[in-house]
Amino acid sequence: MKRPSLAAAAVGVAAVLAMASLNGPPATQAAGTAPFQATLPPPAPTATNVGMPPAPTEVPQTGQVCQFILNKVPAQVIASALANPDAVYGFNRPRNPNVAVSYPLNPRRVYLSLWNPHVHFHPMFNSLKWVAGCP
Repeated sequence: MKRPSLAAAAVGVAAVLAMASLNGPPATQAAGTAPFQATLPPPAPTATNVGMPPAPTEVPQTGQVCQFILNKVPAQVIASALANPDAVYGFNRPRNPNVAVSYPLNPRRVYLSLWNPHVHFHPMFNSLKWVAGCP
């Protein structure tokens, strides 16, 4: 069996499309659309938030500095921690992360302190952290 050339196949496709346009659009085809192109159904309605008001957002808290670290930590380190509080461990997390936030039992950590308050500041061995209350 001999295969038709690309030009012969194109002529055949053109002839079929011309005959389809002479017969008019099929019953399932909308007028003005290309052959073999179906129309899409309208989008399904989406569910909306019914009966539940949006959760209130808490006012973002700013950090405070415990007074005892002013003599132990350089001022630039404190200023950097206050400018970017998320860079220091524990900011705005609850004192006990496994329990829901409640005052005064489990407040958020908003006070800047040292890991060991009895030792002077060191960037690696005694760095800053956020605590729920000053010692």
